[in-house]
Amino acid sequence: MSNWIPVEERLPEIGRAVWLYDGELIWVGCRDMVDSKHWLFGRSYGHYWRDENGWACDNEIDDQYQPTHWKTLPNPPKKHITEDSDERI
Repeated sequence: MSNWIPVEERLPEIGRAVWLYDGELIWVGCRDMVDSKHWLFGRSYGHYWRDENGWACDNEIDDQYQPTHWKTLPNPPKKHITEDSDERI
């Protein structure tokens, strides 16, 4: 599992969308704060955006999500200019 980071070694930043793996399933989610001292992992259902710090997502947090490993999401594709116009895709 190259590039996968064990959660015992290091946790992903709060609110950053990452790949999560629990020994059986892989999903996209993030670690979210429940209150000022506690956090849980969540599972995202398709709401992602990228800001200056990386990927973020809306997700459903639940104590049932217990990943063993995580890894960062790839960068989005680079935009390019088409031959027929100045429109960016």
